[in-house]
Amino acid sequence: MKTALLLPGHMRAYRETFSNQLKTILEPNNCDIYISTSTTKTVVNGNDISSVEYNKKKLEEELNLFYGELLKGLIIEEEPEEDVAASTRNRYPDRSKQWLRLKQCNQMSKDSAVEYDFIIRSRTDLLFNAELILESGMGQAIHLMRHFDSKIPIHDQFAFGTPEMMDTYCELYDVFVPRQEGGRSEEQLYRWLTKQQVPLTYYEDKLGFVMMRGN
Repeated sequence: MKTALLLPGHMRAYRETFSNQLKTILEPNNCDIYISTSTTKTVVNGNDISSVEYNKKKLEEELNLFYGELLKGLIIEEEPEEDVAASTRNRYPDRSKQWLRLKQCNQMSKDSAVEYDFIIRSRTDLLFNAELILESGMGQAIHLMRHFDSKIPIHDQFAFGTPEMMDTYCELYDVFVPRQEGGRSEEQLYRWLTKQQVPLTYYEDKLGFVMMRGN
């Protein structure tokens, strides 16, 4: 069994969460890592959102050194100031970038010489409460979590499935629209998957996570 772990977005708390993710996700599922990120990281403390800027070359060296042979693909975008401002000060920030980065991660995994059995979409700032054990009998479905808010159908921070299923998941970027037009990211993802008639399986009875904030 071979798995690609896709980690799109800002590199929040990756040092603090790595040992947890290594034990619960990476080692049990023989994962390779693919990252698409930018030279800016947003830091969330309650309702306060600020930003930290990285040097691109330094960040690339840091991530390659930290993840070592686990890291099979890396994209780092120079993020202009206007994008940083939109992420930290706009009431309805542009979430399309997170879906672009996910699509880039998925494409890197497809361009590799490896035939993956599963694709996992996750984040660097998640802490898991149990091991995820992927098995060949899990079938052709996307496995994800219900949102803690009953008005929102699903979480969009974590999901897994076969490469064919996750190709559809990662294509949301192609049809994503601003929140004012299409609603929250999670709502757009749910509509997209159901429109494509992708079977969904909810997995929160076996695995849960929390997001590390303030890093």
